[in-house]
Amino acid sequence: MKDQLRDRRLQTTLKELQNIKFALDQASIVAVTDKDGVIQSVNDKFIEISQYSRKELIGKTHRLINSHHHSREFFNDMWETIKSGKVWRGEIRNQKKDGSFYWVSTVIAPVLDKYGKPEQFIAVRHDITKRKELEQIKDEFLSVASHELKTPITSIKAYTQLLKKQAEGLADNRFCVNLQKMDKQIDRMTKLILDLLDVSKIQAGKLEYKLISFDLNQLLVEIIGDFPLIDGKHKIVLKGRSKRQVIADPYRVAQVVVNLLSNACKYSAADCKIIVRVTPNDELVTVSVKDYGIGIPKDSLESIFYRFCQVNGQKRNSYPGMRLGLYISSEIIKRFGGRLWAKSQEGQGAVFHFTLPYRLN
Repeated sequence: MKDQLRDRRLQTTLKELQNIKFALDQASIVAVTDKDGVIQSVNDKFIEISQYSRKELIGKTHRLINSHHHSREFFNDMWETIKSGKVWRGEIRNQKKDGSFYWVSTVIAPVLDKYGKPEQFIAVRHDITKRKELEQIKDEFLSVASHELKTPITSIKAYTQLLKKQAEGLADNRFCVNLQKMDKQIDRMTKLILDLLDVSKIQAGKLEYKLISFDLNQLLVEIIGDFPLIDGKHKIVLKGRSKRQVIADPYRVAQVVVNLLSNACKYSAADCKIIVRVTPNDELVTVSVKDYGIGIPKDSLESIFYRFCQVNGQKRNSYPGMRLGLYISSEIIKRFGGRLWAKSQEGQGAVFHFTLPYRLN
């Protein structure tokens, strides 16, 4: 009786697995590899999109469809993640047999042996080529529009400053105040245009970096010392220091810190304290920016680093902006071998951390 019950349960489980596999095969591109990445099986969707036969794929690695679009660091990060037993998620551009390209959203899950070590990897992908093509069109438009806007905005800024100098000799203070407001709005537009230009450069892999060894403590002191010129309503406190220099682009690191401080001020009440903390260890230094503002919903802590991300929540929706700064900051920090992440509870403020290694790989 027990054997019959066990057999029924086994048959039911097998049928459920077959149904799941059938559903997966209809919608997804699936491949199974061994621990070294050698392909053991693929489904029909994989064959269809890659244009390779099953015979051509089995026994090979995914280098067969490598488009050479991604950096070595990109794949090193992927392998480090899955070999540690964790799931990796990302977007990859692959190359078909005929030489054309396609994009896939990819999830790679390790299958662990009894010792907790990966013995196989299951990759499930979805074709996102059309979405990426639309994104490319949008990026090209933003790049062209940003370049076209940069020159007239620079001219408007110059004429506004000239008018301000002329207005200083007049008795009409209201005229001066209006020009100051105009100048401030021009600065906001200039920042937006520069962000759009940075986004287009990041997407094209052309954002420039000048790597040097520098004193992170001194950089932070200078930024915090100058920040009252940008925002004089908040008190910024620096805690901790690093005894070693870091190798990165100080201009780009400053860009990240200013963005994090600007966000902290933007989403915090006036006179709230903002804490910048430096925490070093043997291999890297962590910089944290903590505020006591409106916070971030838990389900948005990853998506805030996407381009044009709009965080849900009535309070945050009342703040204008295109939400590009965190995406740009994250990409900059990745370039230096670090990472940027956030921790927060809605209504209790937020803390953003980023790491910088002392040595670049």
